[in-house]
Amino acid sequence: MSTVLEEVEIPCFKREIGYIKKDINKPLVIFIGGIHGNEPSGVYALQKVFDEIEKENIEIDGTLIAITGNLEALKRKERFLKCDLNRIWNKENLQRLTDHPDLDVENKEMAAIWDILRNAINGHESKRICIFDLHTTSSDSVPFITINDTLSNRRISSEIPVPTIFGIEEFLSGPLLSYINELGFNALGFEGGQHDSIEAFHNHVAFVWLAMAVKGLISKDHPKVIEGRKHLLEVSNEPGKFFEITYRKNIEDDDEFKMEEGFTNFQSIKEGVLLGSHNGKKIYSEWDTRIFMPLYQKQGNDGYFIIKPISKFVLWISKYMRHYEMERLLLLMPGVTMVDGKKHIIKVDLNVARFKARELFHLLGYRQKIYGENSITLIRREKQ
Repeated sequence: MSTVLEEVEIPCFKREIGYIKKDINKPLVIFIGGIHGNEPSGVYALQKVFDEIEKENIEIDGTLIAITGNLEALKRKERFLKCDLNRIWNKENLQRLTDHPDLDVENKEMAAIWDILRNAINGHESKRICIFDLHTTSSDSVPFITINDTLSNRRISSEIPVPTIFGIEEFLSGPLLSYINELGFNALGFEGGQHDSIEAFHNHVAFVWLAMAVKGLISKDHPKVIEGRKHLLEVSNEPGKFFEITYRKNIEDDDEFKMEEGFTNFQSIKEGVLLGSHNGKKIYSEWDTRIFMPLYQKQGNDGYFIIKPISKFVLWISKYMRHYEMERLLLLMPGVTMVDGKKHIIKVDLNVARFKARELFHLLGYRQKIYGENSITLIRREKQ
């Protein structure tokens, strides 16, 4: 397997990769690459796409922006330097940027990214805005999409012929895309493949063209788009399927964790299979299941995830229930109340209610959890 470094002309890293500005009433699409410093493939792909747009004089019907994430970490080829740039996005940290100008390296990176995003978003209708975050994995992998579970995110991902993963917001705190969704904008992550592989680069290029077409920046009949769709169909083993995360193996900063060699993304595994070791203790699979994003790098707090497929019927039921605002059913359950009259935030009193309706909450989009002493607050990204 050849690497991206062997086959791609590598540009110098810079914050703004490309910026094509059009009427504010047109779509606004923003791509971010390299938010982790050991994941440069997305940056190279965005540079190539902008080079081709300029060279072939391709008309873009909207505003298109591409930026680089963690510049300093990319230069050192490390996931992050002080803290994970994709785990610190929340209102409190963004407020701290203005209150405390003496910032560490990742917070300075966040300030620079947020300045570009805020200025770009200002004045655009929320429904016209979409942000795509390009990533790669430490293990071998087919390309896939990760989303917070909103119907609008689903509609976009369903037009890209790769698997889609729900539920990441239940297990991770502070990803950029979750914060963007909280602001009311569409945001999707695309994982192109293994960090250094040329395949990930080609997958990223194909995705960028296709994502632009889905959002109306370029015709779906454009040769670049047709080629991108064909490419992703060829490399994806389960195009259009949806999965949800059911378990995350947490790794603390000082823990010793080693994954057994040879696992790949989406691989089926049997109960009892040796997965790795954690602080000297062997870890075995507890289920016949699928493993997702096994960790084969030094940095990172996610040892691996477990996923399961979601049927088309369940997706349809979920869409129906949200369309008809059936979250009202939850409020009939003992111990379940709205928070401050906001139906996208509900509180479950564990002294009254037994928290066993996980699937029902998921159907209605309530996936993010905040644990209190005797309660769980559940949040869904869709606020309508």
